[in-house]
Amino acid sequence: PPAEAAASAGAEARQPGYLMRCVFPCLQLICSDYLEDLPPHCLRRCIECLALFGRQNEDLNIALTAIGQAWALCDFLQGLSAAPAAESGAELVSGLLAAGSERDAIARAWWHEPLGELASARTQQVLWTLLLHALAELGRDRRHEVRLGAVQTLFRTLDMRGDAFDAWLWDAVAWAVVLPLARFTLTQRAYVFGLVHARRLDELLEDAQAEAARVAGKSGVVAEDPARLYARQWDETAATALLGAARVWAAPRAALLDIGCAEQAWQCVWLLVQALFVGAPADAVCACLPDPACAPALDVPADFVASLAAAEAEGAAELRARLRTRDSLSAAIDCASTLVSSARRTSAAGWRIGWRAWLAMGALAARVPGSAGRGFNEDAQGTAAVTPDALCAYLRLCPTIANALRAAGGFTEADARALLHLARVVLMHVEIPLHAADDCKMTAVQAQVLDIVLLILDGGGPGASLDSAAAATALAAENLAALAVLPYAVLPRIAREQHGALAAAAVVERTRAAFAPMTERLDVLYPADGEPAAAERKRPLRRVVRPGFGALAASALARLGAVLCELPSDEHLKRALLSGVWQDAVVAMGLHMVAPLAPERQGDVSDWFVRAVPSGMIRLRAASTAEPADGARMRSALAAAWQSVGAVLAQTIGIPRDILELRDDCSCSERPSGDAGACGLAAAVQIRILDAIAAASLEYIANEEATAGSGQPPEVAAYWPMLVRILEWGAVLAAEPVVLLGAAAADDFGTGGDFGGDLGGSDGLGVQALTMACFSWLLRMSSGAGQPAPAWVSAAAAPALVRRSAMALDTFVGDKRLVGKSPLPQSRIVLVRLVLQGLVQLQCHPAALARSAGSDLAQRASASAAAHIFALYDRLVELVAVPDPDVLPLVQRCLKRVSAEMCG
Repeated sequence: PPAEAAASAGAEARQPGYLMRCVFPCLQLICSDYLEDLPPHCLRRCIECLALFGRQNEDLNIALTAIGQAWALCDFLQGLSAAPAAESGAELVSGLLAAGSERDAIARAWWHEPLGELASARTQQVLWTLLLHALAELGRDRRHEVRLGAVQTLFRTLDMRGDAFDAWLWDAVAWAVVLPLARFTLTQRAYVFGLVHARRLDELLEDAQAEAARVAGKSGVVAEDPARLYARQWDETAATALLGAARVWAAPRAALLDIGCAEQAWQCVWLLVQALFVGAPADAVCACLPDPACAPALDVPADFVASLAAAEAEGAAELRARLRTRDSLSAAIDCASTLVSSARRTSAAGWRIGWRAWLAMGALAARVPGSAGRGFNEDAQGTAAVTPDALCAYLRLCPTIANALRAAGGFTEADARALLHLARVVLMHVEIPLHAADDCKMTAVQAQVLDIVLLILDGGGPGASLDSAAAATALAAENLAALAVLPYAVLPRIAREQHGALAAAAVVERTRAAFAPMTERLDVLYPADGEPAAAERKRPLRRVVRPGFGALAASALARLGAVLCELPSDEHLKRALLSGVWQDAVVAMGLHMVAPLAPERQGDVSDWFVRAVPSGMIRLRAASTAEPADGARMRSALAAAWQSVGAVLAQTIGIPRDILELRDDCSCSERPSGDAGACGLAAAVQIRILDAIAAASLEYIANEEATAGSGQPPEVAAYWPMLVRILEWGAVLAAEPVVLLGAAAADDFGTGGDFGGDLGGSDGLGVQALTMACFSWLLRMSSGAGQPAPAWVSAAAAPALVRRSAMALDTFVGDKRLVGKSPLPQSRIVLVRLVLQGLVQLQCHPAALARSAGSDLAQRASASAAAHIFALYDRLVELVAVPDPDVLPLVQRCLKRVSAEMCG
């Protein structure tokens, strides 16, 4: 009936939604056609009405349309010709906040402030600020579509219209609009995530169900978990707001540099990015917007990364893990990348703010407490938040920020150490796979870690503020050495005893301690039998035999070898020695020679060792004498370096560990086992290394004798007995006739020259050549004529020479008696000829074998140049009793040499 229809129409007209749908077109008409006719106070009322229509809950479409109408106001205000900013005279918002004013009170004052002419700068400042502030307030709406639309409109407006803003307006935008909005969205996000993870869904039920119903009505899809949908929407809003804030600061606008407390505002943006990346709780996010008067923190100590972990309260890491998602990490990295791309922040203080926040982001996000369970890094859906891709993207930005800080002259050694520590933490993260699909290729994270170390290697370049280029080189080489020995340090327990004394070197122990979490994971993955635990394999069907650090270690060693071979000055070398880097590098090269992870690079490693180490030790001796002030430290470091060289030499020759450690109960008079010299190196390479080290050792002490007089240098006191023992052990490696040698039986065979060149064609020939090389060095060190060795050198080498010669002669006599008239293997004859010819030619140092007891003849014989022949006289007589036509002439020459003294 008409009466009922009229009553129904009247009831509908009284509904708020109906009234709004009738009134809102009028506001649209004003915004589209009549803004130029409005006085300033009406324009302010128009902005207020648009904000009210945006906040109403009756009609979502009207709210979204009201937000869109803001573009008309922006175009209108943009078209006004403002007076110069200096005419405004208004106090900066940052100054009001520093004086104690509240942000809400400042914003309320703008709504009631008397406005002048529309052409005045102050009027336009207030209108712009009110419009942007209204959009920011709509960005806090409970409805996802409204707040996301408002946030996007706000930052699009700033991107497109911000070039016309003056310093006062940017100050107001920064401190009253952008930063508070970003903080609110992050705080609300943390609050919602906390409720979802705590399952306190009653506090979210109304909003969450409303959002789920709105999504279902719009798309026809019913959300299974309204609370989870609500959390994901706030995650998107926070990421959008923060990325918009980052774009504001990244834009090259000069007016932003003139706002009040510009450095503090820059710090706030970085702190908000950090909060999103690490998953900061709500109370921590609130602290990201401090008083503008507070000075920003700039210091980054060397232990910055470790101190952050130590200062974090118990359970804080678990709480942060629940408040971050894979999307939030990606958004935070995008924000940081946007900030870093700005070229306007060139001051050291500005970049230090970003650098400190960036380090804190990585340190907190990559921290995994020891008590954390398997699901520590997983969200509610069981998806890992911190992924290898996220960590790789994080590391990829580190060089960019570091180079920007370096260009500003603010990159210090403490910064470098903090960055390297952070790289190690990231490499040990639980989500970084321990196994590589291809052990010959580095993973993306490993490549980024190596790039960071190489970045420090260039730390002495222009604009850097490290102590010196030598300090940068030493620091980078130290970390390259650690990466080079990483596989040997963290391999399973079953493999740790396979590398001899080098496995217990200081660099290996330090690396094992630095990567302790990784070692613990490997101990779980690999039980005592060395096989991976099936329950812990990422791919159970694919057998993995060892961690995939081989490519990383080989690449690090390649750069380390290049660094050592190209050290430009003695200052670099001295810094490397005093910091322990030189010793670490020597051990790293030794490990890769005797237990190579990349066999194709084994020859390169030996080449680096031969090129760098012997000459480096000679240069270090000169540096130690040139600066007496550091003499004691240099001598101590040189002693450690020589011991490292000796340990590597022993491993390359294949000396058993008990012999190397010089234990009192170990005798070098024993014959070695059949595989005592097996270390994987070709004999030619072994001989090359032996010749280079032995020659450098003699040159070192010869120079010492020339500068310091007689006596043993203290730095070789522990090394020299080790060297003699290595030579003594190597001189008996071929005691058994394992191969027939086809060498000519010349009288001068084996007394000098390169044994590896002609005799390294087969394993047996190579072992025999190595034996001859060791004999030759013992003969040279025992000599007291021509180019004599110092008395203490002869005193150490001559007894070893006598012992090894006696063993070779005894073996020959025993074999000769055993075979009778049958010919002996030529290898045995060649070895004995080498020994006898060396004994004939050797002029023994008078004090090398001297004895103070016995008859006058015995004392006189022991102090003569033929003392070694006297010591072997009985064996020579036995050789006459078993004559061999190839050996007998040399025996006769030995006996003739001592006959005159015996008759006298």
